[in-house]
Amino acid sequence: MEVEASRFPSVPIEDHFAGASVCFGKGRSFMAKFDEDEHASKRSSNIYYPFSCREDWEFASYLLRSSLTMEEIDDLLALTWIKKFIPLSFKSAKELRSRAELLPPGPQWRYQEISIDGFPTKDRMVLYYRDGLECIESLFSYPMFAGRMEFCPRKVFTSFNRQTRVYSEWMTSDGAWETQNLLPQGATLLGTILSSDKTLVSVGTGNRVAHPVLISLANIFADVRVKASHHAMLLAALLPCPKFLNKFGDPFRHEPRTGSTTLAQIDAIATQVDPWDLASYFKEAKTRRLNGVHLPFWRDWNLSDPSLFLTPEPLHQWHKFFWDHEVKWCRHVLGDAEMDFRFSVLHPHSGFHHFKEGISQLKQVTGREHRDMQRYLVACIAGAAPRDFVACIHSLMDFRYLAQFPTIDDNIISDISTALHGFHAHKHAVLAAGACTGKGNKPILNWHIPKLELMQSVVPSVRWSGAPIQYTADATEHAHRPLVKEPARTTNYQDINPQVCRHLDRAEKRRLFDLATSMRAIQLSAKSSKDSGPPVTELRPVERLDGPARTFTDYFDKVLNPPHTTTSPLRTFADHFTALHLNNEPSIRRITVDSAAIQFGLSDLCPALGDFLLRCQKQQESQPRSLLGGRRVSRADCHLPFTELQIWFSIRVQNKSPYDVTQVLRSLNLQASPPDSEWPLGRYDAVLLSHDPDIVGPWPLRSIQDHSVAQIRMVMRPLWMAVDSPPYLVYAQRFDIVSQGPLLASGVPAPDPASGMYVLKRALRTDGSRMGDVVPISHIRLPLDLVGRFGSVADVRLSETNSLECSSEFLLNKYWDKETFVHLR
Repeated sequence: MEVEASRFPSVPIEDHFAGASVCFGKGRSFMAKFDEDEHASKRSSNIYYPFSCREDWEFASYLLRSSLTMEEIDDLLALTWIKKFIPLSFKSAKELRSRAELLPPGPQWRYQEISIDGFPTKDRMVLYYRDGLECIESLFSYPMFAGRMEFCPRKVFTSFNRQTRVYSEWMTSDGAWETQNLLPQGATLLGTILSSDKTLVSVGTGNRVAHPVLISLANIFADVRVKASHHAMLLAALLPCPKFLNKFGDPFRHEPRTGSTTLAQIDAIATQVDPWDLASYFKEAKTRRLNGVHLPFWRDWNLSDPSLFLTPEPLHQWHKFFWDHEVKWCRHVLGDAEMDFRFSVLHPHSGFHHFKEGISQLKQVTGREHRDMQRYLVACIAGAAPRDFVACIHSLMDFRYLAQFPTIDDNIISDISTALHGFHAHKHAVLAAGACTGKGNKPILNWHIPKLELMQSVVPSVRWSGAPIQYTADATEHAHRPLVKEPARTTNYQDINPQVCRHLDRAEKRRLFDLATSMRAIQLSAKSSKDSGPPVTELRPVERLDGPARTFTDYFDKVLNPPHTTTSPLRTFADHFTALHLNNEPSIRRITVDSAAIQFGLSDLCPALGDFLLRCQKQQESQPRSLLGGRRVSRADCHLPFTELQIWFSIRVQNKSPYDVTQVLRSLNLQASPPDSEWPLGRYDAVLLSHDPDIVGPWPLRSIQDHSVAQIRMVMRPLWMAVDSPPYLVYAQRFDIVSQGPLLASGVPAPDPASGMYVLKRALRTDGSRMGDVVPISHIRLPLDLVGRFGSVADVRLSETNSLECSSEFLLNKYWDKETFVHLR
C-alpha cells in the first residue's frame, strides 16, 4: 500500500541560541539549603528533628495536612490507645504546631500596609507577600524539576529546509529568543509567570473573598507546570480587596473591556482630563473601553507591551465564551426541550460525562462541564439549526480545539486563522436567527464581545509566547483550593490573610521537609548498603512524593515488562501506538458458537468465523478486499475446528498522544455486551480499524481511507484444543462514509460542510442484513464516538440505550476528545 510521504512527520530540526545559559559554577542546592538550617547539626544523628523518628514525623505530617481542627487533634492524641501504643514526641495540637515552626522555611511571608491619601477604606489595606525573587529561586532549585526545565531558547522546524516553524514550550517562542538577545552573553533567561484571580473563600454566607497572586517559571516544562500536584505555582501574594468609602474611590474595581491599554491611549486621555481627577478620568476612560490606570507599573520596562506579555487564557476566554454565548445561541435556536433531549439520548461512554438530564438546567457550571459539552454540541445541533449557523459554531469549535494543541506549527497556525475566518463568514446566521440577545431577551445586532475580540490575539501570541494551553488558568483555579480556600476555612474569617499565610507557611515547611528527609534517607540507605547489598526498599520513592495521587495502568509497559505472575495466554497486546487489554477472567468462560450467535443476535457468526479461517489460509494472496464485508464464502452451517468460545464484554484500549508518542494516555473501556434488562438491544461501542495493522509508521497522520469505522459486537477467543495460543478476535460491523461533496484530493470522501464531520451509514448486504466480519483485535486503532443524525426534530422514541442502534445515519464525532480531533480533523 502506498502512503503519501508528506503525511509522515519529518525529523525536527532545532537551532539553539548560541552562548545562552552559561554555567559559571555550582550554586546552593535544595539539600545544601536544608543543611544550612539552624537545627541542621541536630539532624546529623536524627534527620527528622524536631521529631523523634521517621514514624513520629509521618504521623505528625499526616495531622498537619489533614483537615482536623486543633480541638479534634487534641481529642485524637488524648485517646488511650494512642498514648499506649504510639509513642509520640508531641502531646497536643499546640505542641505539634510549635514543632512544625522549627522546620526549615521556604520563602518568607511579609506584609505592608497600604493607604491612598483622600480615599479612605472600610478596612485597612494590608498586602501580604513573599519576595518574588526568593520564590523563583525556590522553584529553580526544586529537585523534582531537575531535568524538567530548559534554559536555552531554540527555534524548532519540521525539516531541514526550515520552512515550517514549530511552537510549543516558551523557549521555542520568538519572545524567549528576542529577550535572550537583550541579555549579556552567557546570561540565563528565566521566564516569570504571574497568575491572579479573585476567589470566594467563605461557604454559604459571608461573601469573604481573597485575591491571590501565583508565580511560576516558564522554563519548567509545560506538562509539569500545569499539574497542580507538582507545586510549580507558588502563592506569592494575597492582594487586599478594599471597599472604598468614596463613590469614585475604587480604582481597582474597573476592569478592561477589550484588548489592552497602551501607553499611547493613556497619554491621549491624560491630555484631555486630569488623571488625578479620578471621577472624570474614569468616566473618560470608560468611554474608550479602557481600565483607567494612569501610571502602569510596566511603562518603563523593555518588551512590556501588554499585547505581548498578556497571553490568551483558555479557561476564562475560550471555554467561558462557549458557555456564555455559543450554548445560549444554540438553546435559542433549538429550544431547551429539544436541546436537552438530544443531549440525554447520546450514546454513553465509560469515563465520559453523560448529560442524562440535558444541559439547560445546569447550575454553577465549571470549566470541566464546559469542555464536556463541547464534545457533543455541534453533533447535537446539526440538522435542526440552519446550516450557516451550524458552520459558525463548528468554526469556533475548530478554533478552540486547534488553539489548545500543545505543539503548534505554521500549518496549524494557518488552520487556526482559517477557523476564525470561517466564523466571521457565517456569523450573520446567528444574528439572523435572533440568537444573540441581552437583558430582557432583547436582540443584540453587534459583535462587541471582548472575549471574541481577544481571539484575534491567539496567532500572534503563539509566535511570541508558545502554545497558549500552557498558560491556562486551570492550574491557578486548582491551586485556589489548597492555597486559599481550605486554609481560609480553618480560620474564624476575621482578618483572613495573616491566618492563611501562617497556615501556608506550615504547609510548605511540611512539604519541603518531607521531600528533604526522604531524599536524605535514601542517600543514607544507599551509603550504608554500598558494601552489604541493595538499599532499603521500604522508603517511599522521592519521585512519588510530589507527583499526582492518582495513576493509571500503562499497558504498553505491561507488554514490555510483563509481571512474573501472568495469565497464559497473555491478555495484553500492543504495537507502536495502540495497546489492548482484556480482563484475566472472560465474561463467559465457555459457550458454543451457536449459543453465542443467539445471545448476541449475530446470525452470521459461524460463517464469519469460517471466512476468517479461509482468509488466514490464503493470507499470501494479494486480493483487494475491504476489511469488513465482501461476498460471504462460508455456508451458514460450515464446519469449524472448534465448537466453543470464550467471550469478553469489554476491552480496554489505550493510545499514545498524537502530539508526543512518549506520552501514554489513559485507557478507555469499550463495551461489547449482549442485550440485558438495562440495554435491551445490547451495548456496543465504535472503533477505528486498520486495514493492515502490520504497517510500521506514525499511524495518526495516515489518511482515514486506510481504515474502517466499525462497531464491535463481540470480543472472543476460540477454544482450539490443538492450538496453544489461539487468536483473540472481534466481530465488528462496518459503517460506510457517505461523501457530502466531491472527493477530497487525498481520495477521502468529503465531510459535511456545516458540521465538519464525516457522515456515516451502516454497510448492508444485499439481503438487508448488517455487514460484519471477524478480524483479529490487533486491527483496533482508536475508540470513536458516533452520534445519530437527529434531523430537524429528534425522534421521541430514541433513548441513550437505543440511539446508536436505531439511527439510520450518523456523524463521526471529531470533537469527542482532543486526541480524536487530531486524527479526524
